[in-house]
Amino acid sequence: MAAPNQLQGGAVIRLPKGKLAGIELRTTTDAELRGIAQSTNHTEVAKVSFYGGNLAHATFQGIKFIDSNLARVAFEDVTFSRCKFECVDLTRASFKNCSFSDCRFVNCDPYYTSFEKTEIDPAAFRRCFASHDEWNKALLLFSVLRLQLKEMGETRYSRMAEYWFRVWQRRRLYNRWRLKRVAGFGSWFGSLCLGALTGYGERPIYLAGWALGVVTIMSRVYMAWIPEALPTQTRHSTEFWYYSFRVFFGQGFTPQYSSAPLAIAQIGEFSVGLIMVALLIGSVARKLSP
Repeated sequence: MAAPNQLQGGAVIRLPKGKLAGIELRTTTDAELRGIAQSTNHTEVAKVSFYGGNLAHATFQGIKFIDSNLARVAFEDVTFSRCKFECVDLTRASFKNCSFSDCRFVNCDPYYTSFEKTEIDPAAFRRCFASHDEWNKALLLFSVLRLQLKEMGETRYSRMAEYWFRVWQRRRLYNRWRLKRVAGFGSWFGSLCLGALTGYGERPIYLAGWALGVVTIMSRVYMAWIPEALPTQTRHSTEFWYYSFRVFFGQGFTPQYSSAPLAIAQIGEFSVGLIMVALLIGSVARKLSP
């Protein structure tokens, strides 16, 4: 009888290339994997190969897959709950009518993996790729997720996949500009600024943080260089912050022209505030839409 977390043996193999090159793997069968799914003793599947196999109607809960070869495996009606995939080769694996819940992929290789009618959070792959040089695999993965989740009607997950697609697209632009010298600085920098400002429409909290920063910085500008913005004699820092907050949202303009620096500061802050509030509203609406 095999000990927990240890499969009974098949042939021992070594892969010549890929993510698992040089690691000693033991072949397994669909019956053994199904037995693990039904067992309460197993918490780990390590150094196994199920290359090109088929597995259907199984549920894995709390299983950690480590250093395993699941390339070209066809999964159908399989549920993964609280599972972790670490250094797993998923090249050309296919998931059909499957479900992933609270799972993570770390340093895996989901190259040309398909997810037909499969429920999965694209954020599960945020630590999947160990190197920025794997941008081509990342773009392919998130492109597939974006399209297949949209076909299922999972528009929120589809937008999340689009977010990670654009993150890796930015890394591709950096790679082409900095290392290969075949693209300009502007396209990468523009993508970087858009991601930092709005999170490509998926991070409205970024805009809220930037807005708070602008208000705080401008309050220091008023207090240090344009104190006539407040006619009172006290002029505490909190009063300048509140004044800057009102200008940012178009409520705190001075009733009449008093000096050019003040007018420029007010108009500049209000213009930035107008743009950022519009972006924030659009980003929140996008985030909350079904």
